[in-house]
Amino acid sequence: MLQVGIGLALIAANGFFVAMEFALLAARRTRIEDSVAQGRIGAVSALAGMRSLNVQLAACQLGITVVSLMLGWIVEPVLGGAVEALIGRTALPAGAAAVIGLVIALTVLSFVHMVAGEMVPKAVVSRSPRPRSRCWPLRIVA
Repeated sequence: MLQVGIGLALIAANGFFVAMEFALLAARRTRIEDSVAQGRIGAVSALAGMRSLNVQLAACQLGITVVSLMLGWIVEPVLGGAVEALIGRTALPAGAAAVIGLVIALTVLSFVHMVAGEMVPKAVVSRSPRPRSRCWPLRIVA
């Protein structure tokens, strides 16, 4: 059960990296520069990220890759083992149950990872790269 919780945290981490990547690409630089001039919280960091876009995108891609590998390493054995145990109750040979368990586990894990960890964050950030929360308009008081 711990592995499932870790898997959910890894999918959330993947979503964070995807959202950061697309927010950096979708945000308009002039709007961020205006936010810096207005003293809005986080605008300076966003502008710095946009100025070093190659490094930021590489870091996001590295994060996505590492999280994806960790997800397969930690969650697949648990999910595959559960499917294998279910199939093991049938008349299929143990080797076939192991292969089927692996294939089903990787398919389910890949689907959840792509939808929750890639497509949803990408769609949310593509619609609105700038946060619309109450704290965004706060100004930095010097």
